Amino acid sequence: MGFLELYGIAALTALLVVTLLWAASIALRDASIIDMFWGLIFVGIAWSLLFFQRPGHRAKDAHRIAAGDGVGAATGLSSHRAQCGSGRRHSLSTLAPARRPELVADHVLPHLLLQGGVAVVVAAPLIAAFYRPDDLFAINLFGVLVWAIGFAWEFTADVQLSRFRASAERAAVLDEGLWRLCRRPNYFGDALQWWGLGLFAFGGSTWWALTGPLAMTLIFIYVSIEAMEQGLRKRHPDYAHYLSRTPAFFHGYRVHGPMTRLQCRQSACAPNRARR
Repeated sequence: MGFLELYGIAALTALLVVTLLWAASIALRDASIIDMFWGLIFVGIAWSLLFFQRPGHRAKDAHRIAAGDGVGAATGLSSHRAQCGSGRRHSLSTLAPARRPELVADHVLPHLLLQGGVAVVVAAPLIAAFYRPDDLFAINLFGVLVWAIGFAWEFTADVQLSRFRASAERAAVLDEGLWRLCRRPNYFGDALQWWGLGLFAFGGSTWWALTGPLAMTLIFIYVSIEAMEQGLRKRHPDYAHYLSRTPAFFHGYRVHGPMTRLQCRQSACAPNRARR
């Protein structure tokens, strides 16, 4: 399929999913629906591109790989945004009835359309995978490896977070495992998946496939992480100390090196036995 044809399918699919999410936000009186289910736009784009691909196309196996990778990254993305949005949901029912139509027209709908437009930009590697006519090269296979590493990294970070939240006696801040290296290892793993997908779709005619991972990485760093940590700063005073010594996104060592258990007790990150 041609460039414009592929982007047309992606844009129409994004518009359809956004419309459904808008209807759900009105029915449930919850304006944060789009934040929690933004990843569904990518799932819809992946399946739409698969559905409309031309029969007998010689790269159809690569298309399936790209769609599967995109769905995997989008599923993790929805999970992270659901966690981020769960503490800051915007309920339409809290507004006066006279203001609800104004909110829908002036805020909710434009916000949804903006999210849909951003999703089409981020979906560049998905679209590029269906556009490129070339055979797979080493860099494309390397992209599959990068995606797999990102998937494993994200899965491990999510498991560690789930165990931390389920612990009866937990510290105030998760500061172990991958969370010792950076504050959002699950976002980092998801970003790696998008970069892997971008490398898989990369080629001489599809260099623009990397614009999607770049956009997604910037969104993680400057939007998602900041939104998540605003609430954590207010609810957990100990989190400020964690912020001061742990990278936000790119993995690295602490500023002052590993802390001993005694140092941890004496510092601002001393365990807080109360549950969130």
